[in-house]
Amino acid sequence: MKKFNLPDMPDSCGIVYFKKGLQTLFIDIASDIRRYMEITISNADHDSILSELISSSDSLDWKATESMFAANAEMKIFLSKNNPEYQQQIKLKKDYCYLAIDYFTVPYLKTRSTTEEDFQYIGPFKSQFLIHDIILSFMELFTTPACENEDFPCNLYKEKKCSAYCLQVDKTKLYNDISRFYLSDCTDLLKPIITKVDELNHHLKFQEALYYDNYLNVIKKYLDKLDFFKTVKTLCGEIVISNKKYIIKNGFLTKIIDVDNNQIIAEFQDAHPEYKENELLAIDKANHDELWLNYQILKNKRN
Repeated sequence: MKKFNLPDMPDSCGIVYFKKGLQTLFIDIASDIRRYMEITISNADHDSILSELISSSDSLDWKATESMFAANAEMKIFLSKNNPEYQQQIKLKKDYCYLAIDYFTVPYLKTRSTTEEDFQYIGPFKSQFLIHDIILSFMELFTTPACENEDFPCNLYKEKKCSAYCLQVDKTKLYNDISRFYLSDCTDLLKPIITKVDELNHHLKFQEALYYDNYLNVIKKYLDKLDFFKTVKTLCGEIVISNKKYIIKNGFLTKIIDVDNNQIIAEFQDAHPEYKENELLAIDKANHDELWLNYQILKNKRN
């Protein structure tokens, strides 16, 4: 495996360029440039396309930026004018996966790498382990489904950690609970548990408080992502940063304007992804990172 001088790389966010001479073979953005390269080189040991990219590259260039949003904007400008050889081949988001809801078959909540099956989908999330943590957290606090496999009833029922949805012929409770906890903002339902955590801390029961607090934090992060999935497809707005106006339409960055002279710096083709009926809370993996950055920048502006 080819060696790059990792210590020289900054640990700040920015853009990474894999190059062969003057030609850019691949470009990406990173929240930590040095860490990004460490992970990429490690993953290349079991990813033939990544290994080929690194072997083909004779240099690595990078540019630190003030934010991930700025990095993504610069990458979009570059890709609107260039077509790096490996840009479409490398699937760095292949570990992203969806939370799939199946109202008819145990397990009712599953992880899936695509949205091809006839389930209702939420996501993508960055790993199946994150989805597992979400399912576990809701189960621990609200006894919602967390089926271990296709066999039922499972140990969770025997341990009285689950409401035995698999044994109920009438699936009304299953529908209602999934809707209430997974498809809606259940912040109000967390308030009694937050109060309980405060009381436990007050009585110096820190370990027990931490038990609940860990699950609460996972659910709060899930609710942030749920709001993102619900709103980003129609998200529109603009923001001015360093004398540049960024215009966002339907979640995507569509135009950058120089405020001083009112000149268009870059304009991108409007994206119109097609979504199936069961993808109301799902977006394409390839678009996730840009949409998330645009959602955050406009959300912070509103706040």
